[in-house]
Amino acid sequence: MTPNSIYLPLAPPSYAQPLSHELLGLSIEGDRFEDWTGPLGHANAYTHQALRNSQRGQALLVRSADSQDKYRLTQDVRTALVALAHPPSERTPYPEPAMNGVQIGPDYFALAQNLPEKTKLTIGLNLRSQDEKETLAQAALLVSYAHVKPFSRSVTDAKYLYSVTFHGSRKEEMKNVELELVTIGNEASNPLQYKGSYQHSFLPLQPDLYEVPSFHRVGPPSWSPFAYVAQTARLAPLVSRVLQDDVKFQIGNITGFFKDREEWVPRTILGTGLMQEQVFKKMTVYSSHMYLGDLKAASGSLMNKTFIRQMIRHWSEYRPIIEAAGLEFRIGETNSLARGGVPGISNAAEAAIWLVDYALHAATLGIKRLHFHHRIGQSYNWFDPIPITGISGGTAADAHDAPSIHAPYYGALVVAEAIGSTSTDTMIVELASIIPHISAFGIYESGQLSRAVFVDSEVYVDPNTPRWRTRVELRGMATKAMRLRRLYAPMTTSTSGLAWAGQSYETADFVATGALVEDKLKGNLLEIAASEVVLVLL
Repeated sequence: MTPNSIYLPLAPPSYAQPLSHELLGLSIEGDRFEDWTGPLGHANAYTHQALRNSQRGQALLVRSADSQDKYRLTQDVRTALVALAHPPSERTPYPEPAMNGVQIGPDYFALAQNLPEKTKLTIGLNLRSQDEKETLAQAALLVSYAHVKPFSRSVTDAKYLYSVTFHGSRKEEMKNVELELVTIGNEASNPLQYKGSYQHSFLPLQPDLYEVPSFHRVGPPSWSPFAYVAQTARLAPLVSRVLQDDVKFQIGNITGFFKDREEWVPRTILGTGLMQEQVFKKMTVYSSHMYLGDLKAASGSLMNKTFIRQMIRHWSEYRPIIEAAGLEFRIGETNSLARGGVPGISNAAEAAIWLVDYALHAATLGIKRLHFHHRIGQSYNWFDPIPITGISGGTAADAHDAPSIHAPYYGALVVAEAIGSTSTDTMIVELASIIPHISAFGIYESGQLSRAVFVDSEVYVDPNTPRWRTRVELRGMATKAMRLRRLYAPMTTSTSGLAWAGQSYETADFVATGALVEDKLKGNLLEIAASEVVLVLL
């Protein structure tokens, strides 16, 4: 076949972007937070090993309690979390919270102490209930009231405030993790409209494939970006006072601002007078949520090179507006396909290949943080830290009787290794590729090309046919021996049998098995197979 050419500049072009060593993170649904962390004082070894594997040169972050809007704190609760409504079923593939939310207690946020050292957390507080006392009572748990129940007196009364530090009376226990940000509310743009009064039933503003339970309501029919900002501007100073001003806020957490929901775009949120509020000085991050599709997705469509770029472009166009306001832009909740993903796609090799292309392309657009959503038993999870003996992701096919690593995890391993060490001057650029199914990225350290990543998004689903291989001529670089590490999958649809550089992580203890395998580049010709990723090490 005729070789295709990709030019690799030895020095970063002027349009190269800084590559954050905190690019990858987790967004953990809070209803089963203890399953991820382990009981208080007893860390889940599987979570630790999974995150340790992916720390090949960079730290993978955890953002917990991201949907705190449907959680409630009550005076009688003494455990970390209680009252899941019912077990899994074909209709409900994971335990749903009760309609009035999940109750959390004094130990809930303290579970974070079980997470790996240097974990940074964004903690969500309630907005959806429109209950100031509830929001402030949850904030009080972040400073650990040692002697006074936050329910019995005004939590804004200074004489009842104690230590400033995250879980103040537990300072020593919590010293290895950092409360980076607090956010009030989650997905306030949820497109809901109510019939009649605030308490009555509702209809979606736009067609929706899913039945949304009542705890997803955010406000009365008059709810708008102006109402959201007004509530945030009112509550944030009170939360800040509870935390004795030792707090930084994340705002936004908006989902679905496409052309039919333009009122929730950043220019509207930031243009409602929020920037003139005194508390805005404590707001440092603007977060949006992004999923690449829904349950209608077909196999092969997720990792399509053109589709990925079309999806990210809408979000990246708002980054200059957000940064001009003095905020960092993050995609605070993301993953492949919404509502837990689609079995056979979100938990297959396709999702691993998609993840590499998606994360690195986002980095080339200046996005510094992506938090991939996880909920126990979902198809798009990188791993499950506990057995899933019921139905997972809507089918029984994903059930497993032990903690397990899933296909998308391999994509995270590739990205972590591509990012490399903790060097502060790492840059990334997307390399020019006119090959429809090949994406390429150059990574630079200290002003020199250090690594390159090549993604082949061709579909391979028939093991009885030859696997198409593309030969790419690498131009612009000095001829020398270079090492290659490959992400292998039996097929695009494979949910197991993957290997990164010859090693499998699908083991009982999540520890890699097999010898590390590297190829040598033959001259300047790189050969890459359909549904494969190659990391070139210079």
